Amino acid sequence: MTILETVSEIVDKIREPLGLDRWQIQTVSEPLEDARACCIAQPEYLDVVIKIDPDKLQTGDDLQELVVHEVTHLRTWEIHTLAEELANALAESTPETHREPLRKLLLEKVRQAGERATTDVGHDYLRLLRRAGVLDSPPLEG
Repeated sequence: MTILETVSEIVDKIREPLGLDRWQIQTVSEPLEDARACCIAQPEYLDVVIKIDPDKLQTGDDLQELVVHEVTHLRTWEIHTLAEELANALAESTPETHREPLRKLLLEKVRQAGERATTDVGHDYLRLLRRAGVLDSPPLEG
């Protein structure tokens, strides 16, 4: 089974328990510049593309964790987008000489906070999905 097939299988297992069964979720394999995976969503259309870069995955990477993290973005997308819009609006209200440095700083802080929240919620989802038997727990290394 390819990595992309495994990713699709994980998505199929977690869709309904996470309330994503109405979403159109497409998984693709694609080279990514700065990440192992990412997602591009249009929540208003319940549509998302999850991109995976197999060449960036390390031996032992937990694909379940990676996929759950990406679909968790669907639950944090709206607040993340609002925070980006507010950061841009705040930057626009400052003198032009400070505008772009402030925008860059604020957007990076928003990105970091969004990733942190998505990671924390994703870990909670993963734990619950494993306890419920939806996903298998990974074998212990030792």
